[in-house]
Amino acid sequence: MAKTRAGLVTYETVREIALALPGVEEGPCYGTPGLRVRGRLFARLWEDGETLVLKVGFDAREMLMAANPETFYITDQDRAPDRRGLAAQRAQAAGGGA
Repeated sequence: MAKTRAGLVTYETVREIALALPGVEEGPCYGTPGLRVRGRLFARLWEDGETLVLKVGFDAREMLMAANPETFYITDQDRAPDRRGLAAQRAQAAGGGA
């Protein structure tokens, strides 16, 4: 399993854990790796190559951002009221810098 860097989880670690779950598949999403169950996206690596974007419910999103705003935040594209994206801590792509 991939190791963390400076306390951050790598995308490789997230990928390995997710792909071990039943029905999870990896495929491209906006030119970056994405993770899906039955074709529905639940996580992807953002275009910056270091931010993990998660699909979560509105209540969970608000709770996570309130609990740790330096780690959890909304990307600009997910500010629309009907979007459920949440960017998590900056995950490093495999081989990425610290």
